[in-house]
Amino acid sequence: MNILLFGGGLQILSTARSLKEKGYTVYVAGEHNEVSRKCNFVRQCIDITLDKSFTSKELLNITKEKKCSVVIPMEDEYATWLSLNKEAIEAHSNIKCAIMDYATFSIASDKSKLMEFCQEHNIPHPRTMPIKDNYNELSTRIGFPSLVKPGISAGSRGIKLVHNIEELREATCETIAQYGDCSLQEFIPSNHYYNAMLYRTADGTYSNHTITKITRYYPIKGGSSSFCTSIENEAILEICKKTLDKLGWIGFADFDILEKGDGDYRIIEINPRIPASVHAAYISGVHFGEIIVNK
Repeated sequence: MNILLFGGGLQILSTARSLKEKGYTVYVAGEHNEVSRKCNFVRQCIDITLDKSFTSKELLNITKEKKCSVVIPMEDEYATWLSLNKEAIEAHSNIKCAIMDYATFSIASDKSKLMEFCQEHNIPHPRTMPIKDNYNELSTRIGFPSLVKPGISAGSRGIKLVHNIEELREATCETIAQYGDCSLQEFIPSNHYYNAMLYRTADGTYSNHTITKITRYYPIKGGSSSFCTSIENEAILEICKKTLDKLGWIGFADFDILEKGDGDYRIIEINPRIPASVHAAYISGVHFGEIIVNK
């Protein structure tokens, strides 16, 4: 079977390797193929420009030419595009798009919407409020220090620590100018940061999972993980499962979680596509690429 990885990034390496070891042929279509071109587990890289002119018909032409049966998104913008076009693609082909429909996807991919969803369903999360020129209310209900967070960003980009209303106003203007809508979230001073990867099937059951405890980041003060240890943690697993069950999620999801106190875990975001940290799953013996293709 041939698989199309949609987009680029370091996650290509482990995902393509895992799939090839399981007997699949891997193609990559994207704009950022520097990693893919140097990957021995990718048959061919296909250069595309993911802009308004790129259509579902063009993706179907690629999958038809390469005889691909499944499309798996790698990067945020590709995941968003695939979710928006999932219905049209699957209606006119036998292609499986490994992504949720946009109504559900948009909740998971937007940090502000996800926090509202967690509040509604009593899922542990940091106190969070949208920033709508309501600075006095925010200072009372969220307090300081706190974090200005874009609704949509990757790798901790755009997050700013603020200590008072003046810093909040300045950070908000900068964040909105670059990323759009944002929210204020309580700052949780914690050295315990976790990542959980799961796959929920259509019947509500779960395949294997991977949970990692992150102990080092780049940049050092907060960014993507650069050193982690795989662990088992039933409490984290149950919080993630509850979230996906409430969402009616089908497919892969990647959670970022903070520990506020001893065993007090808080969901801070979901990546609704394969992250670079999937390498931790691969070396732990969990082949999410194969799980996605077979479910």
